[in-house]
Amino acid sequence: PHQGWYFAARVGTDAYAIAEGVVEFVKDNQGDYGTQLCLRFQDNGLTLYAFYAHLQHVYAWKGQAVRLGERVATTGDTGNALGMAAADEHLHFEIRTQAV
Repeated sequence: PHQGWYFAARVGTDAYAIAEGVVEFVKDNQGDYGTQLCLRFQDNGLTLYAFYAHLQHVYAWKGQAVRLGERVATTGDTGNALGMAAADEHLHFEIRTQAV
């Protein structure tokens, strides 16, 4: 089953941190998700993870603290999104309870 959401975004669109947090991991073009970033953050006392996939460039690194609204990446067409039609370009985004 598919988890998460697709947000329409042309390749190269800026992606921003949805919360203040710490980068849990960055993966460079691995598997179906391609280039990925995972941000650990707190919400109402819970630790959650914002996961961004199919990225073109990542501007953050593992362990980096980021602010709400800080640019962390640009959208891309990596992983199984490679070669998609312009009309289908998107950011794959999830909120997770575990990083992986």
